[in-house]
Amino acid sequence: MGKLLGGLNHKDIEFYGKAVDQAGTPLADVAVYASVLYNTGLTSGMDKSETKSDARGLFSISGMKGRTLGLSLVKPGYEYDGEKGPFHFTELVGEKDRYTPDKENPVILTMWKLQSAEPMVQFDRRSFKLPASGTAGRSSLSTGKQVSNGGDLIIETKHPLAEPGKWLIRYPWSVTISVPGGGLIESTSRRMYEAPESGYSAAFKYEETGEEESFKGQFDKRFYLKTRAGAYARLVVDLSTQTNPKDSSYIGIIWWLNPAPGHRNLEFDPAKMVPLAKP
Repeated sequence: MGKLLGGLNHKDIEFYGKAVDQAGTPLADVAVYASVLYNTGLTSGMDKSETKSDARGLFSISGMKGRTLGLSLVKPGYEYDGEKGPFHFTELVGEKDRYTPDKENPVILTMWKLQSAEPMVQFDRRSFKLPASGTAGRSSLSTGKQVSNGGDLIIETKHPLAEPGKWLIRYPWSVTISVPGGGLIESTSRRMYEAPESGYSAAFKYEETGEEESFKGQFDKRFYLKTRAGAYARLVVDLSTQTNPKDSSYIGIIWWLNPAPGHRNLEFDPAKMVPLAKP
């Protein structure tokens, strides 16, 4: 069995990549650090190597054996987004999940060119209770508080409740997140350092019928947001619905707000954090 696993896991590593900035411009002299997990069936561990990108941003990794390749890119003034990888070579994963080397089509790896952070309001995760009835909850991004009127975010959740002491396993539910006078855009990026100039929708709605094979009753999302005053923010949101009447559904939000209207720069430097406004 050990030899069989070793044969399936201990593969020649051959990888082709290209380092670019957020505008797609190739980046030269990027330090590329490779780490390869290996399992020969007799021994296991991690091998490491490093190389640099050339004038066209291109680089390759070879001469190693293992099952999985991880990459870290470093260049002064830039930050690697880390959104691709790890890259699997092992035959213990399906073919569609396995990396196939192609020198003519290198994997594009993006680094964010830092622009210099501006003063920002930042809140670590704040949790807000959500009534099951669809009653709107309003929150202020500048104070981190729920408010009775106005606010930057309006959140409404609808779902049924179970009998006291019980929970529903599957059920229809929905949530609507709206921005009065502004809008939001869902993002899949981890590095949300510049808000889009346009494309914002007044509201975002998510729902499940309860019939989905992968029903969750919750979600994790990221958004860019533009307030009615023209200020931009980035949000990391997690939401969970609860059907026991004694428990409350909730939404947790982490956010970064640039309070200067029209400024789309969302890079954050703790040394430039704006003192929190009073409610």
